[in-house]
Amino acid sequence: KDLEENLKELQKKIHNAEAVIEDKYDELVEDLIDTIKENKKDILRKISNTVYELTDRDRVEEESYTAIVEKKRGGTGFLDWLLGPKEVEEIRYRSVLRTGPIERELDKFIKDLRISAEEELENSIKDWRRKFRSEFTIALRNSLGDELLDIGLLTKSIASIEKSNFKFPSLRDIRIPDDLRDQGVLRGDYSIELYFSKLRRFLDSLDDKFEDRIDEFIREVKSNLQGKGKEVIKAILDKYRSEVESLKKEIENKQFTIDRLNKALKDLKDLKRKLLLQGA
Repeated sequence: KDLEENLKELQKKIHNAEAVIEDKYDELVEDLIDTIKENKKDILRKISNTVYELTDRDRVEEESYTAIVEKKRGGTGFLDWLLGPKEVEEIRYRSVLRTGPIERELDKFIKDLRISAEEELENSIKDWRRKFRSEFTIALRNSLGDELLDIGLLTKSIASIEKSNFKFPSLRDIRIPDDLRDQGVLRGDYSIELYFSKLRRFLDSLDDKFEDRIDEFIREVKSNLQGKGKEVIKAILDKYRSEVESLKKEIENKQFTIDRLNKALKDLKDLKRKLLLQGA
């Protein structure tokens, strides 16, 4: 009976542990995915703010210039008609945009954004690995109990998750397009608005590139961890399942021994009965 009770208790613990650690593992993976999504939102927010800052009309200056214009003469006589309009100098104003500072800011922004995006993703993975080790261990201890927990197996299983190699998205090929480089000083509303329009299109495409590549990274992380999770949970619980099989065999062997003993006793009783009958 003790063996059968041990078997039932072990089977129950394994069944409960499997559900608990699968849920905890899925929860931890989703935590990492949510963190990466927050990283993505932060990056896209920076791009959005930069669109506003770099295309702000406050960057447009105003300069005066002298224009030669024709004006009618004041008189109405024949001579005024004969000489026609006269040329005079007139002070006018026009919009001016110096693109050099914008280009330098844009270069710096792309470089800083690339570095910060890579660092944020790497730090998120590092922080998650520490969290995974702590919370996954607690979940296993709570569900299996310290007396059943194989520390060596647990350490090995967690290490296999922590050593997962993730291919971080490549962001180093993002460059400022040629039509935004070396534009110098732009004069007039039309050329300035055309430049701002190209700048907005580029930053919008930058937004799309970052979003697409981080989404691809999220899919890779999720697929990698979900696949490994099944292997790790199976490896941890297989040890205990093998103990269940051993207990089953032990119980079967014990029952077989008891059955043989019972049969031997019965045979002895039958033999004794026969001997008594013969003696009578």
